[in-house]
Amino acid sequence: MIHDGTNLGVSPERGEPSQENLLWPPLSKGDGFRAVRGISCPEVAIVRKDARVIVFHGDGKGRVETIFNFAIRRKSMKRFGSLFLIALSMLVGLGSTAHAADDWVSLFDGKSLDGWKASEAQGTFSVKDGAIVVFGPRSHLYYIGPVANHNFKNFEFKADVMTMPGSNSGIYFHTAYQETGFPDKGFEVQVNNSHTDWKRTGGLYDIQDVRDVPAPDNQWFTERILVQGKRIRTYVNDKLIVDYTEPENAKPPANHPERVLSSGTFAFQGHDPKSKVLYKNVQVKRLPD
Repeated sequence: MIHDGTNLGVSPERGEPSQENLLWPPLSKGDGFRAVRGISCPEVAIVRKDARVIVFHGDGKGRVETIFNFAIRRKSMKRFGSLFLIALSMLVGLGSTAHAADDWVSLFDGKSLDGWKASEAQGTFSVKDGAIVVFGPRSHLYYIGPVANHNFKNFEFKADVMTMPGSNSGIYFHTAYQETGFPDKGFEVQVNNSHTDWKRTGGLYDIQDVRDVPAPDNQWFTERILVQGKRIRTYVNDKLIVDYTEPENAKPPANHPERVLSSGTFAFQGHDPKSKVLYKNVQVKRLPD
């Protein structure tokens, strides 16, 4: 895995980088790639192997690709090393930024909850047949994985969702892990087609709620969230549900004092022991700030 900074030099079998050959970025133990170019992009490393320099880029799924692989004289590297690394980092930055802004990246591998962390009732979340199953006491499953260092500002997010009759859940964004209770930080996009709560799927909970049911229970539908600047849009099966622009000096609801646009991670809600909801094909596309 390229992302955690523990396997960074070049393996003859897999061509991945290793710590002893790492040229750039300079890391402290446990830093991963958070310091790359001073921005939140954890997928780039520059490595020296014999007389060659190799630049690696991760795809956010634990796989690594080679961007550049070329020879350079050792004397030249020693004499012009700093200038060389600055110039090369600029080239990598251009390529990496395009990758980050244009590509859909999976946040869920379909097999495990790697990269996710559940709060108070961990047993509420499991994986079955390629989907996250939410069924149990109140709990929230937060994304804590390597993509964007789990800190998203402008993005497009989508997941395939199936609700069982009478169930309630939600998708949080711009949130942060907390051990108990409903997340204080960020927004919730509702997932609810038949629960007693009248606020239905796609609504921006307690900000711009909707009454109409956009999808039936017991069927897969795609829920999508688009955040750009101060504007939030939600879609169900490509139908626009909410189009909300946060006003200047926005005053959040008294019961949600941190429900304002900022940045943060995603979370799935386990609402109550009777609610059962499934999520799969969980993906995000980072957008320019």
